[in-house]
Amino acid sequence: HVHSRWALVSAGGSGSAWHIDPWNTSAWNALLSGRKRWALYPPGVAGLPAGVAASSPRAFFGRVLGSLPPEERPQQCVLREGETMFVPSGWWHAVLNLSPTIAITENRVDGANLAAVLEEMRAADPASESGRRAATACRRLLEGQADRGEYPRDCAQRLDPNAVSDADMADCVRRLETCSGA
Repeated sequence: HVHSRWALVSAGGSGSAWHIDPWNTSAWNALLSGRKRWALYPPGVAGLPAGVAASSPRAFFGRVLGSLPPEERPQQCVLREGETMFVPSGWWHAVLNLSPTIAITENRVDGANLAAVLEEMRAADPASESGRRAATACRRLLEGQADRGEYPRDCAQRLDPNAVSDADMADCVRRLETCSGA
């Protein structure tokens, strides 16, 4: 599993605009204090309804949501202190902090989303910032799986940490596919 974990301290009224997590990773968000309002659209939605993607979390929950026809409204919930939200790979989501919040969140790659993550990594331009992050995540995935004995160490030969060429990225993705059966 590759994961990136953060502690988030947020003001009431702040939030996260509409997005799908990077490279189609899954994520969880454990709320230590406060309340967060979530809105989610499942994978396969052809496109977000008009006005949704461009709106800030405050504008979406305060104005846009009420103007949407019922069939275009997202799934919603309020996360309370002590609760954890899991967002599977490919789900559009936005969050509004209803109060000051403290949370821990983690993006992860595992067997359930590996194929989708690899597809996103293949599409990344290796010379871009996104491509460099994808290459780093790919290498971390290889190293982590080998460290846990999930496949032989020789499948996880380390790449040059500064390598960002198309060939390096293709090699990393190919080894992940070969060694994990993705």
